[in-house]
Amino acid sequence: MRRGRFVRIFRLALPIAATEVPAVATIAIDTVLLGQLSASAVAASALGAAVFLFVASICVSIVSSVGHEAAFRCGRRQTRAPNSGFASAAALACVLGVVAAVVCISGGKLLPLLGQDTATAAGALWFLYGIAPGMLPLLIAIGLRGLIAARLPASRLFPVAAGCVALTTMLAVATWVLFIPAQSPANSFRVLLACGVTSSLTFACMALLAWRAYRRAAPVEALKFEPASVVDGASRLLRRGVTIGATTALQTGFFTVIAILCGRCGTTALAAHQVANQCTLLPLMLAFGMSQAAATLTAEAAGENKAHEARRASWDAVTSVAVVMIAMAAGVLLLGRPVLQLMVAAGAPSRNEVLVVAWQLLLVGAGCMLADGVQNVAMGALRGLGSGHLTMYGAVGGYWLVGVPLAWWLGEKLNLGALGVWLGVGAGIHVSAIFLLFFFIYTRAVHEPDAGGVTPVERMGPARQTVKPSQFRATSQ
Repeated sequence: MRRGRFVRIFRLALPIAATEVPAVATIAIDTVLLGQLSASAVAASALGAAVFLFVASICVSIVSSVGHEAAFRCGRRQTRAPNSGFASAAALACVLGVVAAVVCISGGKLLPLLGQDTATAAGALWFLYGIAPGMLPLLIAIGLRGLIAARLPASRLFPVAAGCVALTTMLAVATWVLFIPAQSPANSFRVLLACGVTSSLTFACMALLAWRAYRRAAPVEALKFEPASVVDGASRLLRRGVTIGATTALQTGFFTVIAILCGRCGTTALAAHQVANQCTLLPLMLAFGMSQAAATLTAEAAGENKAHEARRASWDAVTSVAVVMIAMAAGVLLLGRPVLQLMVAAGAPSRNEVLVVAWQLLLVGAGCMLADGVQNVAMGALRGLGSGHLTMYGAVGGYWLVGVPLAWWLGEKLNLGALGVWLGVGAGIHVSAIFLLFFFIYTRAVHEPDAGGVTPVERMGPARQTVKPSQFRATSQ
């Protein structure tokens, strides 16, 4: 039985992780292209990506609530409800996409006020001009991904990822041919704009391919909806996604602040941060996929009123990601140095300084992979168990009370630069993982029935039931 759960986790996690690859691959390819120009160009892309990812992650988390709701309703055998949620998710994605694009560009214009180099901030703004329009199709693609993962075979997501990666590669080659040979400051801005446009086109491709996969597999009646219910559905998804979005804001805001702190340490430090970050992001996409798998499987089991199965699935996901992240950390340590050398061109200015700092950061990142993977999956399990609000406490305690102050103190006050900033990041991630594991074990305990089938929460009586059995569902985010 446990082996079957492990298989289900990976069958669901791998396709979801694959759909994250195009977004990560575009930024990684951008880093390689800009690494042929200068450390300043890489630093500009780091700032632009930090602003975009902060805004996009919040919106993505809100829209992803459609997948949690679909999984819960599938467990309830409510076959029409998960599919009719697409219209509401699309409406919500359109509103959030437009607002988020404006916020991204406005945030880019404020970067010089945060102590960033003027030329680097200008380059980041050009990158944001290109990538901001892609916010809307990205959010639509995320809504479709949640419906496909909950309702249909998740393997249908693999062609979506493959098509996006192929498009990204072709656009990257075109950018290389058109812009890289003519190296000049003005050309750097053009390459940054082209990199942003490449990402937007990739997100549009992702939305089209995801819609094609969903439309071909969904029954005809699944695509019918009442216009009057779209607004109500969108507002319901927004309410359910607020907690997830708030937690994501705390997390991605933390990493955005880290990028800004690295930028305050100098252009070389920010470029090294960006290069090392790309080497650690791709392995963590698998952890993200397993987190979504844990949330989906526990939500589905909760919808079927199989509390024991939900708890077992979530615990198996945590133990699985621990093994996977240890293997990933070993791979990063083994291949990290050659990959870093490929990402920064041999003739690029400040190459040696960037590579030395990036390798130090990569060592810190490899040491954090286990904690980062465990905290991601514990977060997904808590959401599937209906205790998503607890994830906010882990983010506040680990990231903002420990990580940010320590990163600032080590990086700026002790003059350790980007290495000190990343050491603060590592401390924050480990503290957050400890918090989330504690909450995860506690949540499992309060729902664990005794021999008579009564949970500790039920034994406390109505007056002391801080966690009601009715809250054991994925939709109470």
